[in-house]
Order: sequence, then C-alpha cells, then structure tokens
Amino acid sequence: MAVTKTEPINGSTTKTSAPPSSSSSPSMSLKSDLLSTLSLRSLKLKTKQQELLIQSWYPLGRIIGGTLYPGLMVTAAIMYWGLRFLRFAVHIREVCVLTAPFFASNTTLVAYFFGKEIWDSGAGLVAAILIAICPGYISRSVAGSYDNEGVAIFALLLTFYMFVKAVNTGSLAWGLASAFGYFYMVSAWGGYVFIINLIPLYVLVLLITGRYSMRLYVAYNCMYVLGMLLAMQIRFVGFQHVQSGEHMAAMGVFFLMQVFYFLGWVNHLLNDKKKFEAFLRISVTCAVGVGAIALGVGTASGYISPWTGRFYSLLDPTYAKDHIPIIASVSEHQPTAWSSFMFDFQILLFLFPAGLYFCFKRLTDATIFIVMYGLTSMYFAGVMVRLILVATPAVCLISAIAVSATIKNLTMLLRTKSKVSQTGSTKGSGGGKASSKALLDQSQPFQRNGAIALLFGAFYLLSRYAIHCTWVTSEAYSSPSIVLAARGAHGNRVIFDDYREAYYWLRQNTPPEAKVMSWWDYGYQITAMGNRTVIVDNNTWNNTHIATVGRAMSSYEDEAYEIMRSLDVNYVLVVFGGVTGYSSDDINKFLWMVRIGGGVFPVIKEPDYLVNGEYRVDKGAAPKMLNCLMYKLSYYRFGELVTEYGKPPGLEDAESNLGYFDVAAHSPFGRTSPRSEGSPSMELQGILLTGCCSNLLVANRRCKLAPNSTSFAFRRKSSSPKAQTNLKLDHIQQSCNNSASTAGALAQDYPSLSSPSYGCEDVSSYYDSVRGLKGKALKKKLHSVISKHHSLSYKEVWDALKFLDAANVDRPQASSRIIEIYSLRAVSKNLAGKPNGWNREHLWPRSYGLNGGPSLTDLHNIRPADVNVNSSRGNKYYGECREKSIQCLKPANKEASPDTETDKERWAPPTQVRGDIARAIMYMAVCYGLQQPGGLNLHLSDSPSFEHREMGLLSTLLKWNEVDPPSREEKLRNDRVCKFYQHNRNPFVDHPEYASLIWKPVTPSHQSFHFPARKELMK
Repeated sequence: MAVTKTEPINGSTTKTSAPPSSSSSPSMSLKSDLLSTLSLRSLKLKTKQQELLIQSWYPLGRIIGGTLYPGLMVTAAIMYWGLRFLRFAVHIREVCVLTAPFFASNTTLVAYFFGKEIWDSGAGLVAAILIAICPGYISRSVAGSYDNEGVAIFALLLTFYMFVKAVNTGSLAWGLASAFGYFYMVSAWGGYVFIINLIPLYVLVLLITGRYSMRLYVAYNCMYVLGMLLAMQIRFVGFQHVQSGEHMAAMGVFFLMQVFYFLGWVNHLLNDKKKFEAFLRISVTCAVGVGAIALGVGTASGYISPWTGRFYSLLDPTYAKDHIPIIASVSEHQPTAWSSFMFDFQILLFLFPAGLYFCFKRLTDATIFIVMYGLTSMYFAGVMVRLILVATPAVCLISAIAVSATIKNLTMLLRTKSKVSQTGSTKGSGGGKASSKALLDQSQPFQRNGAIALLFGAFYLLSRYAIHCTWVTSEAYSSPSIVLAARGAHGNRVIFDDYREAYYWLRQNTPPEAKVMSWWDYGYQITAMGNRTVIVDNNTWNNTHIATVGRAMSSYEDEAYEIMRSLDVNYVLVVFGGVTGYSSDDINKFLWMVRIGGGVFPVIKEPDYLVNGEYRVDKGAAPKMLNCLMYKLSYYRFGELVTEYGKPPGLEDAESNLGYFDVAAHSPFGRTSPRSEGSPSMELQGILLTGCCSNLLVANRRCKLAPNSTSFAFRRKSSSPKAQTNLKLDHIQQSCNNSASTAGALAQDYPSLSSPSYGCEDVSSYYDSVRGLKGKALKKKLHSVISKHHSLSYKEVWDALKFLDAANVDRPQASSRIIEIYSLRAVSKNLAGKPNGWNREHLWPRSYGLNGGPSLTDLHNIRPADVNVNSSRGNKYYGECREKSIQCLKPANKEASPDTETDKERWAPPTQVRGDIARAIMYMAVCYGLQQPGGLNLHLSDSPSFEHREMGLLSTLLKWNEVDPPSREEKLRNDRVCKFYQHNRNPFVDHPEYASLIWKPVTPSHQSFHFPARKELMK
C-alpha cells in the first residue's frame, strides 16, 4: 500500500501507511453479512435502549424502531438471555452466527409435518430432506447469515402449516396458532405481505369452487382477526392492515366470509328456495355496492394508501424501471434467469410439474393450497430473483409429493405377487383362460424389473441432487460476501480481502467523527466495520437522500463539492474494478445513480451520459460522463497502469483534473495480479478513498490557493442537524480577496424579477434599532421592524411556496418538486391542492387566532405539507409526547417522517426541521403579538389555548431553537421572502439568540424532554 494522506482536522497533514483498499463492490443482493452487520449493531443498540441510529443517514439519523423489523433481533436476544440464564457462557455474536442454522433445522421439522398434512408421512420425510440441502434456502440459512430471511422462512412455512391444519380440522386452537405464527412473520420480514394475500386468495378459490365449510370459516376468521391485531403492535407496520391497499384483499375476503355465513343462516331460516334466491340477489348487490363505495371513498380520501412500488413491480416487472429506479437498481430485484433456477433447484425443476400432476389427481383443501402456493411463488420468483427463497419450500413440498407418490407406486408393484403363482396349477382352467394367464405370468417379471430400474434411477437422480447441493453450498454460499474468492488459471483459490482491509483503514486512519459518502451498497459495512458515519446505507428508507448522493456522483466536480459540503462530508469511497474486470464496481452501476438522482433532481438527465443511446466509459464517452465526479475518481491514476503486455497504459490520467479532492488512500499499481492464499500482500487496484473538503479546497473554482497550501487551515462551523457547513479559510490567496470564502456556498439562482432593493436585504442594518434590548422591549421593537410588510393573496401563496420550498434550493425555478415539511419528501409541484398531493400548512394554526389579512398568508408561517399528514396534525400544538405515554404514535402518520410523533394534544415534526418550525412560531408571536387595536395578540405558552390565542409549547420551542440552529436552506428562504415577496425577515433565523432574550428559559412542570444535543449526536 502506498503512503497516503488523510484529511487533516486542524489543517495539518498526516502521512500514514494504510493497508490495501478494495476493488470490488459487495453484491447488491442482501447476502449473508450485508444485513448481518447492521442487524447485530441494531441488536446491541436495542439492548442499550438507544432509539436513534446516528451513525447512518447523516445528518438525518435513522429511527431504528420505525425502519426495522424487530423479529430477528428480538429472537436473538431471547435466545441469548435464555442461554445465559441456563449458565451457558455464550457471546451475542455467537448466537447471531448460529441463529439461521438453528431455524433452518426447525424449518425441516415444519416441512415434515406440512408434507404429512398435505399428502402422507413419506412426502413429509422427503420434503424435510429436500429443503435441508436445497441451495435456494441454504443461501440464507448458513452460519453467519444473520438476516431477516433466516427466521422468516421458518415463520412463513409454520404459518402456512398451522393454517392448513386449522382448515383440515376446524380447530380453534390451530386457527389461533396460525395467527401467532403470522405475527412472528410480520415482526421478522416484509414478505408477510405474501401471506396476507395468498391466504385470502386461497379462501376465495374455495368459496368459488363450492368448498366453503365451517372449518374454513373458523380458520380464516381466527387467523385474520387476531393476526391483524397482533401485527398492528409492530411499529414498522402500524395500521397498514386497515389503511394499505396491499392488505385490502384480506379485509375484503373477511367481509365476504361473513356474507357467506349470513346467507347460509338465512337459507336455513327461510327454507324456501325462491325466497332465498331473491334475497341472495339483493344481498349480493348491496354487499358489492357498499364495498365498492367504501373502497372508492377510502382511496379518494387518502385513508387507503395505494400499492407500494415493490408491489407494483411484482405485477408489472417493468414498473420499477420506469417509475422507481432505486428498486430496479438492486440486483436481487431483477428477473430470474433460467440458469438461476437450475443452480438453486436442479432436479426439483422437473419434479415440480410431476408433483402438481399428483396434486390435481387428488384435490383436497390442503392440496389446493400447496398448488396455489407453488404456482404463485414460482411466478414471483421469475419476476424477482430474490423470491426464489419464498418459492423454495413450495418447490420442495410439491417435489416431495412427486417422489413419495412415485416410490410408493413402484414399491407396491414390487410387492404384488403373481395371481398365477398364488393359485398354482389351477384345475379345470380352459385353453383361452390358460393362455391369458400365461401372458400375465410372462409380463410380471418385466414390470418388476422396470420398477426396480425406475427406483434405482430415482435414487441416482436424488443422489446427484445431493452432490449438486453440496457443491453449490461449498462454492457459492460458504464464503462471506465481504471476502471474495475466485479460481486462478491453475485452479488455485484466490482471495480478495480488500473490503475488510479498507474498512480497517477507515477505522484506524480517519477521525471518529468523520463522515464518509459512498453509494448505499456499502453503508452497513462502513458503519459496522469501519465505525464511521455514513450518508446513506442499505436501508434505503429515504429516496431523496440517496438521490442527493447520486446527484453528487454524477455532477461536475465543483457542483459535487458544494453538495458534499452541505452534507458535511469528509471522505468519499469509490469502488473501481477496472484492473480485474470486476463487474459490480461503481462505474458499472453508475447509470443507476444517474436515474435515481434524476428521479428527484430533474437537472440530472440520463441522455447526457449516453452516446447515441449507448453507455460508454472509454474515451468515447459523453462529455458529461468524462467530467463527472464518479468518472474522475474511478480512473484516478489509471493512466500509469499497464493492463496488458505490449499494449499502451490505461486511460488518460484523471488525477490532474481533481481540483477539489485530495487522495486519502488507494491501492498501488505496481502489479495487477491479486494475491493467492498465504501471500503476504494485496495489490488489487480497488477502493479509492478521497478526502473531501480538505486543506486543498476552496469553494470557488476560479480561486486557487498558494503553492504552500498545506499551511492554510480551515475550521467548520457546526449548524443544524442538516449539517449545512459554512467553510471559512483562515488564510486565502490575495487574488481571491474576500469573495471565495462564502460565495460558492451561497450560490443562488434567483428568479428574474424586476424588484427594487429593500431595507430587509441589508441584514447588518436591519436590526440596528434593537441592539442592546431584551425582554418585552426587544419584542416590541422587533414587532415594529417586521410587522409592516407586503401581504400576498391566498392564491399567490401557491406559487410562492413552489419557489421558496423547491427541492433544488440553488435553482428553485428549474426544480419540478417541493419538499414537504413533515414528511421531508420531494413531490411534484403539480400536486398542489390535489387530494393525494400537498397543501398549505399553517405552522401557527388558523384556529389559534389567525382571522385573515396578512397573518393568514404570511410566508414565514406557511409550508408545503402532505395532505394526509396535514390533516393528521390538525391544530395540535408543538411538543414531544409525554414520557411513558401510552397514546404516543410514532411516526405521527404513515406518510410522515419516521422521527415524528404525536398524541392527543401534541405534535413533534421531524428532528431536522424542529428548529425551523420553532423560529417560525416565534416570528408569529412577535409579528402579531402586541395587544393593540386590530392586533391579533398572539402569545407563546407552556399551557397553550386557542381561546387565548396561545401557541406552544414555549419550553419545547426554545429547546428546538437551541439544538437546531438555522441551516443554509432556512437562511436562503428567509432571504427570498425578504427580497421577492413580503420584504421583511424572520429575526430568529438571523439571530436565534433573540429567543432567549425575549422569553427566558421556561422549565415545564409536566414535560420531560429527550432531544439529543449536537455533541451527543456526534458521539
């Protein structure tokens, strides 16, 4: 590894020797240790009662409970505590490593009982054997695969088994047991949606085919009602069972079952066929009409949310690529190739149709279920490769039926004795009868020999299946995805361990508070193994944040620098596999970054990176491609490398074009062959770590530092949780004058409005009259400064919000989206006022004294908000839930940000905009807070009341103002309200300290706060 330079903390330069970095990207599929690292970390955080994961999704953070299924962690914790209670000296890591194999063994037992319930004990035994070694399941059940699917497949199969058992027996106990199995599945994996749609579909088929029975009625009602109530206790799921379109089929079938039962009861009472038929027509018409109206009203009002993108992509494989590229970008979400089916199923692919044949020959309630499970899961497995895992139990069970039925028929044939031999030499037999018996006697040996040959053939095929499974498990699923392995030209095993070494370098050579930006594939691993804060990770809960990273990677270097500086990025991690031809590097998946970034930021257009519709990465690539940040970082120093003997070096050196980045670590180019097992060093060109915002940087491209730039130090000024950073240089070259320090960070693209200069634009003199004041005197003077402002019409507010809250704060007119205040989502401007769009949210509610005039259209108090979230907030005042409140809902609404919360009276917005909202409320209390003729006399209080026009909670607002200071976006918005619309300013954005000068800190007597301070977040 070459001697490299890390980013200085105080402007100094440190040189250190770092281990080799990686050249290969972890598979985009969620393989063994991809989720393992985060799941284990989340388990540890859960045991410490830490709710906010602050080392990921900087500066937003991630609410663990609202973005993670807890089943896996709870299961491991219970196993750990149980073993410790029994005095087994085990480590939590050991429990996590062995969790998946333990549940895989339990899955084989469930497969046996399920097969026995469907067919016979022989089928159950074969099913247990097949699923125990099937590669389609082993991929998620090997030791070390601490992933949701490790326990979810067990829960899925257990739920199906207990439900079929309940249908066969009509037992209330089995119905309740299936509900608890479903609850465990919901807590473990999002694939529970398959269960809650397959079982209603199965029930509907039985109703249509005339197989309705009380057994079915008891089984489904118990499973659905109790299962739904239990599932609502999972925070990540919440009320989706009654509010999500994906769950409406189950609810519809539930009501249909009640209709069937009611009609049966009426038929029994009437005992008249004609009367019952008339009643049936009326009842069905009413039921269908009421159901259609309820569904239409629920959908139109937004109470019932539409299907998610992943659900649509299962029904229409092209949907994700056209509408949600982040889903299509994952390799596990791609359609399955035929080779993948052969790799994971082998001979089972041919046994599966045979098993279906036997099931159709003996149709029962149980075999109908397994047929539907098999056909639907195989269809979905063809649409999305990761769903092979869901199809594996069905394929094994149906194949086991084929094997069991075939072997049973053949063995019965072997046991059959010749009737002729049993009767011996029968006296009095005629000539015709004798000849026919002779023919029968001659055919018996051939039938037995054929049966023996077929049995040997079946055992041979099953043995080959076992050999294939062993080989696949050894070669494909026995190595962690973070350590890559390959076979050399002479059959020797080659190890690529660059990832661990790169993360080790990060952990040892970068400051603990460093923020690393990379594509989301590597987020979990950087956080867990590198112990560094990342901007995005594999949870992918915030598409806008991921799109921001994609925009940075696909922008010009100077534009990318501004984006990274706004995110407080210190290091950038890029994977490039150009030396070995590794196909999963960042330059190969770069188009997905462009598509995802372009989905939120229209300034990023995919055709700009193509040449005649072709994606190229050589010197014939598109100009935008050649000059984007990703291309420059990927081909750093590649021109020095000879990739093939007798050929010229690699592409043109891109290092000279890096004006805003300094290399922190990279792999040497002396040799290109990776090391084999046992060799002492690693020369694979791979991960490139580049320091962002280092001592060589300055915001303005035209401004260059002096040659001895290492002497120029810089300091960071901490800002809001959005981590908007103002970079100031202590010493700047004279030619830069004073403009370079902030000009780049505050680059704007104002609309071309012919407006004169207003007094509010000169911030330094705007507050001259309030200097030295405090308390009521300061409040009164500020009122006189800001209260006389231009007032907009309520209709004009729409256009103002589209500009002030545009997703692209630097080019708001060019942006086609706005940011919603409570959900922090970027949505189309065209959805303004639509039922499923956004509307104008008054932060200070209208019912708290806004009776019209300027107060009703004051832009400092109005923000875009999702219609459903706005309705959910109502006129609640701002505040966090009371400690240990049983009525606290997190998130506050299914469309709101995960870190929102609410109870009957209070509403807490997302943490990263709490300061923004607090300052807006304080502005309203000052601008319209004096008691005078015609004045609104608004006030702040810790006991708010709309009758007294008091808003609050005051102590909460003061707290939020302190821990979340104004960000760059908030300051830009304040400037633009001044310049283009109202011609006044929010003084608390310019001077947050005015809040404590006017309202002394209030200590509430009934509220307990838990809001992490800036220093706590950085720990």
